[in-house]
Amino acid sequence: MHARAAEVVGRDSELALIEESLFGCRQGHGRALFLVGEGGIGKSRLVAEATGAA
Repeated sequence: MHARAAEVVGRDSELALIEESLFGCRQGHGRALFLVGEGGIGKSRLVAEATGAA
């Protein structure tokens, strides 16, 4: 049985920025994003959600 990923809460603006950047990349516009923060605050989870890997 796989554990279900927790819902991402309170990160709408961050998700929108990542998704907008990914869209730009798909259109041929290079982007760079840096996610910086303390361990355990959800950086990897945020990227997984934005890329559909969640």
